[in-house]
Amino acid sequence: SSAGGYGRRRKGGAATPELDELGDLFDDLFDEKDDTAGDASGSLEDRLDALNPPGESTPARPRCVVLVPTRELAHQVTLQARRLCFATGLKVATLHGGQSVKPQLEQLAQGPDVVVATPGRLLTCAKDEPYLDMSRVRTLVVDEADQMLDMGFEPQVREILIGGCGTPPPRSPVRSRPVTHRSKESSNDGRQSLLFSATFPPNVQALAARLVMSPGLGSGLYGNVIQQSSDDQSPTPAKVAVGKIGGAAASNVTQRLLLSDHLRERKMELLLAVLRSRPLEKRTLVFVAAKTDAKWVRAKLQLAAEADERAVRSMKALSQSVKGANPDDADSDSAVAGSIPVPDPTLFSADELHGDCSQGARTRALDAFAAGAVRVLVATDVASRGLDLPDVGHVVNFDLPTDSRDFDAYVHRIGRTARAGKGGTSTSFYVPGFGGNGNGPIWRAMMETMTETGQAIPEWFAGSPDASGPPP
Repeated sequence: SSAGGYGRRRKGGAATPELDELGDLFDDLFDEKDDTAGDASGSLEDRLDALNPPGESTPARPRCVVLVPTRELAHQVTLQARRLCFATGLKVATLHGGQSVKPQLEQLAQGPDVVVATPGRLLTCAKDEPYLDMSRVRTLVVDEADQMLDMGFEPQVREILIGGCGTPPPRSPVRSRPVTHRSKESSNDGRQSLLFSATFPPNVQALAARLVMSPGLGSGLYGNVIQQSSDDQSPTPAKVAVGKIGGAAASNVTQRLLLSDHLRERKMELLLAVLRSRPLEKRTLVFVAAKTDAKWVRAKLQLAAEADERAVRSMKALSQSVKGANPDDADSDSAVAGSIPVPDPTLFSADELHGDCSQGARTRALDAFAAGAVRVLVATDVASRGLDLPDVGHVVNFDLPTDSRDFDAYVHRIGRTARAGKGGTSTSFYVPGFGGNGNGPIWRAMMETMTETGQAIPEWFAGSPDASGPPP
């Protein structure tokens, strides 16, 4: 296997021939992926063996660059890449905004073979300042392409892909010659481009056509295998689909809907009740619409936790009082404990994750959530894509999308649970209506998704006036 190849390869050894030959078969590969299928870090396992063994390379001249939309995903892909590079001598660097560039420049000074970066910071280091030379890049990965475009990174991605910062052009076609172990010369013949996306809307197709392949983008884009183009000098990329793509929710997620009004105070009551109803749940991810809502919900959870702590202290004091009055009554403690349910303040231990958090705060929140130090993470959609949050058993949509064009956000959110074949639960607070905070615009998409995945549909939802669409 390829993973075994990394462990056996010595510094200065040869790349695995079988994997190296794949580069001759696939000039450019576009991969649509189910949201639960993982991220670009998985592709690195197959690509790292295609890199030449590390030697006395000039610093800041990587041979593999992975573009990601967020700093959290940059850290996650970097972690996986470093695991795959263990004992190979290959070095991995991370570039992203939100923190000082100095420690990242120190990574570049080590001469990394792989750079994982957000578009803006990469351009800063490669174009605005002479810290990064892109001329030797042989593999360029664009992960979460649809999210990257939604976040407004198209100009930066365009500049990187078309060579505005020295990126080599796409690799020349190699189908006309037999598949053999690539020579040193042929391995430097342009770059291979890989694009990963959970959905494949027109803007992502346009990105692929305009920026990656340029000429020769034909019907092969929509096939599952490489097709020979009419012009042998214009290879057609392959498209590989993993699972059902675009708006498909995982069938192993149990989806629940709760009727709510638009007031966040009312939603907060529902959230507390939902969390109390699942006392054994170790990790719950709560999605809200805005950064201010994340701060507010986290603060309310903190107040609820403090109230429960006071209740526990009061119960202990009462127990001691009863025991003091009846020192010979061995059942006094159990009598007090049995009369009132004992609160669990840890149910509401929470942290927040959103765009206003500093990099240090983001890292601390993710680490605390992953380690189980907090049981609830309140987040905006910054946590809905790409991040591998382990063992999330429950996702709560405190705020559902209010625009039908944003329904994919719901699918991505609930995809944070039921990872790697495990089961999970999502609970969503649905606000009827079409004005303001109403979720009526997503009623049809929600009904289709729940029907396709065999969910129990509440009667109030099936009979909702929202089914008829917005009022005239």
